[in-house]
Amino acid sequence: MYLKRLFLLFLSGFLFFSCEEYEDAIDPYSLGEWKTFTTRDGIGGNEIWTMLADSKGNIWIATLDNGVTRYDGNSWKTWNTSNGLIDNTVTAIEEDINGDMWFGTSSGFSILNASGFNNYTGIGGNIWQVRSLKQADNGSMWIGTWGNGFFEVKSSGIISYYNDTWEETNYVNCIDQDMQGNIWVGTNVGVYRVRPSNVDFFTVSDGLTTSTVKSLMADSWGHVWFGPDDQENITRYDGQKFSPISLYNGMPQNYVTSFLEDTQGNIWIGMISNGVIKYDGTIMRSYFNNDGLASNTITAIVQDTNGNIWFASYEDGITRYKPGFDD
Repeated sequence: MYLKRLFLLFLSGFLFFSCEEYEDAIDPYSLGEWKTFTTRDGIGGNEIWTMLADSKGNIWIATLDNGVTRYDGNSWKTWNTSNGLIDNTVTAIEEDINGDMWFGTSSGFSILNASGFNNYTGIGGNIWQVRSLKQADNGSMWIGTWGNGFFEVKSSGIISYYNDTWEETNYVNCIDQDMQGNIWVGTNVGVYRVRPSNVDFFTVSDGLTTSTVKSLMADSWGHVWFGPDDQENITRYDGQKFSPISLYNGMPQNYVTSFLEDTQGNIWIGMISNGVIKYDGTIMRSYFNNDGLASNTITAIVQDTNGNIWFASYEDGITRYKPGFDD
């Protein structure tokens, strides 16, 4: 496999382990409070692709075809193509070091600052379908695309372009940065680890439960978690090796869409059709729509500055969970 890196300058700014116990029967009302929000409350659309909790306490909600909505705790505001957004299908959200908001879409990406929107489609005539955005500690913004590889946009305006001759690796699902500053990029055929000195590529032969990495998250302990699309197990990397962790939910096929490490150190795992699992390192608890979720198909999980956990669903809006005394 040959990974090429091109350096471009954009002159007018940015171009841009196993578990010991499993617990399923829960009384959610003794644990906390659940509330669902939909278009009736003010969200632009009920089909949610992803979410972000920003540094100011806002919740940003990316919809499938109705733009992006911001909830500040009191009111809702939606941006779409009618008021500056480049495309109504929003697939990624990130806040940069300046507090500006980046929105990945099917037609490129938009940056929203105090002056309004700046919109960018891609490089060399290619329209980027942006699937993931990650602000790195050094100020760079990493952009993952569907079919055009991934990019590092530095604050200087220099862009590092990672595009593989093996076309399948150019379809990026997710990006995160670990405690050592490494960038992890999940694709449908494996995962990249980008370090200053080199780029590694890992597959099932290296210990992943599957080469299709639909979601990943680096936690505060130095681990990296990887979500599959059809496995009973997820994978955790401890800095030395990849290890499978069973979800113990009785489901042979789990499509893991999202991870969250909350402020208590719990790992939340969102799935298609199988609800949410909370893992405290020993016990796994399942949550479903009859516990308070809007849907059993979860597309994103975030925690706000007040400690609330938010769950995005594919067709039924979002759910806010206020943890109770047992949490």
